[in-house]
Order: sequence, then C-alpha cells, then structure tokens
Amino acid sequence: MSDTELNPYEMKLPEESKAAKISRGALQAVGGAVPFAGGICSAIAGTWSENEQEKINRFFEHWVRMIHDELKEKEDTIIETEVSPLFFRYPN
Repeated sequence: MSDTELNPYEMKLPEESKAAKISRGALQAVGGAVPFAGGICSAIAGTWSENEQEKINRFFEHWVRMIHDELKEKEDTIIETEVSPLFFRYPN
C-alpha cells in the first residue's frame, strides 16, 4: 500500500476548521457585495468548496470499497461453509 493511499479501516471523516468555514463565508459575502472583485472572490470560494467536497467524496469511495470487500469476504465464507460440506460429506 502506498503512502498516499490510506487504510480504509483507519480513515476518519475529514473535518474542517471553524476558521476555514468563516473565511469561505466571508469570501462568498464579498462576492455578493462587490461587483468585479466579487466574481473573483466567489470563484475562489467555489473552488475551495469543490476541494472540500472532493475530500468527502474520496472518504465515501474508500468506505464503500471497504464495505464491498467485507461483503465479498462474508459471501466467500458462507459459500465455503455451506457448499464445501456437500462435496466432502460422502466419499466416492
């Protein structure tokens, strides 16, 4: 496993600081109040929000992958415990 890829069992939902929320809110407020510079501020705030959303999306992708792997493992275990005895119960 590479350094950039986290273990899904150790992952935690990304948290955002209060300062980041206030800063982004201020950018959006300026974006609505100042016509020309406001567009630039709104673009910055939008990009920032998209980056935060991407972190959340990656978290959920890892979480869904972890659940899928867990279900696959359980399915394999059920198949092994239910089907294997049928083939090995009676000798030929």
